[in-house]
Amino acid sequence: MPRNLFHGDCGKRGFTQPHFCLRHFFKKGLCNRSADNVSGHFDIERKSEAGFTLVELIVAIGIFSIVTTIAVGGFVGVLRTQRQAAALVSANSNISLVIEQIAREIRTGDNFCVSGYNCSCALSVCTSLQFRNARNETVTYQTDGAGAIERGVGSQFQKITAQNVNVRYLNFVIFGQNPNDGFPPKITISIGVSAKAAGVEANVINLQTTISSRQPDT
Repeated sequence: MPRNLFHGDCGKRGFTQPHFCLRHFFKKGLCNRSADNVSGHFDIERKSEAGFTLVELIVAIGIFSIVTTIAVGGFVGVLRTQRQAAALVSANSNISLVIEQIAREIRTGDNFCVSGYNCSCALSVCTSLQFRNARNETVTYQTDGAGAIERGVGSQFQKITAQNVNVRYLNFVIFGQNPNDGFPPKITISIGVSAKAAGVEANVINLQTTISSRQPDT
């Protein structure tokens, strides 16, 4: 309480503490007098708590809707990218396992280009490879024409790639195929694959490796 107010009306009424004086003014209904009155009286103005107007609510809802739409769109985009990346990684992992399986069998195989086997790969690029493996079986690796790699033993073929992998091409080239040169043959494998997922089907993963057999052709 201002000093002049306390020494004014409050002092005349014998109040020694400001809060007793305030209590007295509330009881007497004297709180409507102006605080800048020269008589030293004061008032306590009660401020009304105003709510939001309809225009303010509409603007707030509009801003919230825009921010929410942007946030949800970004979140959906991140999820889509994550799924596409996972599909590419899965396709790459599967085809890497397939290449390792073919390479393991080539390393212990022979007769990659002898009478009765596919010798055209020694002259140009072939889409299939036939040889004799360590179990003395005639093995063939090729595509099935529907985007998968299959392994055949004799006339029995089985797919070795996953359902989410689309094989675009499979090529074999044989080097050092002459049975009398005393060197083991080398087979270069080239594979192009893509993932069967929306948004990444056009992204082709190109892989190439060269495997050398551990024994020369005889």
